[in-house]
Amino acid sequence: MNQLRPLEPSDIPQIVALRRRVFSQSAQESDPSLARYYHTLFFENPWHDERYPSFVQEGSAGEILGFVGSIPRPMLLGAERLTAVTATELMVAPEARGAGLVGLKLLRRLFDGAQHLTYSDRGNEKARALYEGLGGSAALWHSLYWSASLDGSQLSFDTALAGGSRNVAVRAVRRASRLLDRLARGSITQNRVATRDELLTPETVMSLMRKFAGKNTLVPEYDAHSFGWLMQRLAETRKFERVVSAQVIHDGEAIGFFVYAIRQDGEADVVQLAALPGREGLTFDHLIRHGAGNGGTVLRGRLDRRFAALISERGLPLTLGQPWTLVRSGRPDVAAQFLTGNAFFSRLEAEWWIGT
Repeated sequence: MNQLRPLEPSDIPQIVALRRRVFSQSAQESDPSLARYYHTLFFENPWHDERYPSFVQEGSAGEILGFVGSIPRPMLLGAERLTAVTATELMVAPEARGAGLVGLKLLRRLFDGAQHLTYSDRGNEKARALYEGLGGSAALWHSLYWSASLDGSQLSFDTALAGGSRNVAVRAVRRASRLLDRLARGSITQNRVATRDELLTPETVMSLMRKFAGKNTLVPEYDAHSFGWLMQRLAETRKFERVVSAQVIHDGEAIGFFVYAIRQDGEADVVQLAALPGREGLTFDHLIRHGAGNGGTVLRGRLDRRFAALISERGLPLTLGQPWTLVRSGRPDVAAQFLTGNAFFSRLEAEWWIGT
């Protein structure tokens, strides 16, 4: 047959077998559990739409030699509704690598879809090269990660890049990191204003997202069902001991919210962090106290430009490009949202949360 076509539910057993050959590790222990997860991920997600399919590459005998997954996500840019697509699980059979350029063909076909934007946030150097070769970019702002010690242990900056410093922006980040390393002393919390937390509700997330959305700010569009679906998938991920979420209250008003996931060793990943303008410090400091109170040892998160000055003031360690956030759009104004760090882009928006 030798054709590139949309994924069908009946292809999933072959996709599972292909993944077992390509990747050595999986959060899904059995083939049936991985097959169920793939079906949930690509055919039962809240945004499933046949206009944005995943793709497979067939061989001459009808066998599947390659795959790239697609998960559409609604976004808002001011009053305009856009569709982003998460590119995930790109895999090619060992015997099909090289001359056939199967991975490149799959990604190009996905990029040529009806969406306004395609992104990934678990990219390695090979994925970065593929994106850049097809007109995409590494979003440096969304490829920066901070770490905060919650138990007093010493952390240091790490901006070493596997591919070396290839542009001025990377070198600038390295210089800034060295400066911050010299300044990193003292407490990571500074605000002493009273805040409290309450159970995070989808309504709070939707309300604050509407406040973040502006003429020049790209944000995800949630409803109660889609936010709940994502939180359920996150809770099912075996690498986490528990998922914690809260909205931060100050003077009777919700000023921000956070979601983080704690591993068995006490290290915690910030999944989502948001605050009203001018309330970033109060929200961040409450997050730090909350994480420490839940037994966390280290808190790590992806940098949001709105928190950049605060992260600098706290002198927190930064890491660049481990992994990369990769973006490709035919619209310069949409791509610029990521390249300037203006988009609200948490770890719930692309593929970080996926537990394959």
